[in-house]
Amino acid sequence: MTDTSESSANDINQFIENIGLVLESAGLTRAAGRIFGYLLVCDPPEQHAQAISHSISASTGSVSTNLRLLVQLGFVEKTALPGDRRTSYRVGPGAWDSVMEDQLRATIALREVAETGLQILPDHAPGRRERLQEAVDFFSFLEENFPPLFQRYHDEKGKNQT
Repeated sequence: MTDTSESSANDINQFIENIGLVLESAGLTRAAGRIFGYLLVCDPPEQHAQAISHSISASTGSVSTNLRLLVQLGFVEKTALPGDRRTSYRVGPGAWDSVMEDQLRATIALREVAETGLQILPDHAPGRRERLQEAVDFFSFLEENFPPLFQRYHDEKGKNQT
């Protein structure tokens, strides 16, 4: 028979692995996803690289490399704990906003590039123009609808916190 704490630890480890798989399918490394998954559920929320490495059974080099990536992408932030000279990491407040704002910037850049493509293609290139126009239309739609959706989320979140 399985101990409840063991079952819970197994469930948490499976959650961490699942986050790793999901973020790997989104273009990150599985290790980055596992680190992020761990930081979502660890206690305390601030962890140093060596503790992360030990907890997810990954090399310190892999953890270090992937922490830099997660910080750069806005998933994770560096922090310092009083009395500890090591850098700690955590999923910071607003991490989801940061990630989605980066996605919106990429969406805008893709729309701009697709519009440039439309300008350089001759009018008598209908197949090529249609593909680019579809991209422009799609990215324009996202660009128009992301900000109100973010605002709605924050408005509703604010109502629930009062």
